[in-house]
Amino acid sequence: MAELLSGTREDVLSRWYRIVSEFTNRRITYEDDRLPALSGIASRIHQHLGDPYIVGLWQGDMVRGLTWANRLYRKQRLKKYPTNSPSRLWSPTWAWASRGHGYYASSAIDMEPKALLLDVSTTPLGSNPLGCVASARLSIQAHFQGFRWRKSTAAAPGDWLLVSDDASPLVRGTVIFDESHVEDRASRQYWAVLLGLIKRENSELSCYAMALEQVDAPGPEIFRRVGLIKGYMRREAPIFDVSEVGAEKWLLQGESRAVHLV
Repeated sequence: MAELLSGTREDVLSRWYRIVSEFTNRRITYEDDRLPALSGIASRIHQHLGDPYIVGLWQGDMVRGLTWANRLYRKQRLKKYPTNSPSRLWSPTWAWASRGHGYYASSAIDMEPKALLLDVSTTPLGSNPLGCVASARLSIQAHFQGFRWRKSTAAAPGDWLLVSDDASPLVRGTVIFDESHVEDRASRQYWAVLLGLIKRENSELSCYAMALEQVDAPGPEIFRRVGLIKGYMRREAPIFDVSEVGAEKWLLQGESRAVHLV
């Protein structure tokens, strides 16, 4: 435990993300046991850093923590791996704890955050404040863009976001959906919320964003997370005969607004 808490705040958080990644790669009898099983480690880190712990994420590192993704997405799409079974207990869609086996925590160690945490609130389920929750809501300020998803083809490897229904220009990016099998995905309206930019030498990866879908509910707009977007830089020579734009440029052109998630 002493090694877990040694070094800088960044060192401690990096170890936490590795622990979560390893833990979510294991199959356990009850998915609902994941958060309680980590609560002991989370309690020590909370005491050491003084940072509020929110459903498997840290409030002071919330934007980076939101960059978790389904590591089995490609295999599940090809039916080489069974689809995850989500927890029977409720968890917010923006937390990795809302999903089952095969999810990894943040890999955006070198990300420059572009979103701002406005508010986060939870209602614990039971007496353990570091365990499961009965309700939770997250509000962030971020650049916001609507898009439709286009399935990859042999001529267009990877997944592409569409800026508009006429498919021009294409935004260079991959959507890693939290659920692998959803009907009529190509016809749905999605939104992208920029989390941060990547400053990494010799890498085409340029940004991370959340993919959202609007919740059908009365009152102000509420969204749920449906995936993670990995955005890439525009190529000097696009591979198809259509205009192409880098994901980071497209996202930064979007309106900066408050976005509320459940």
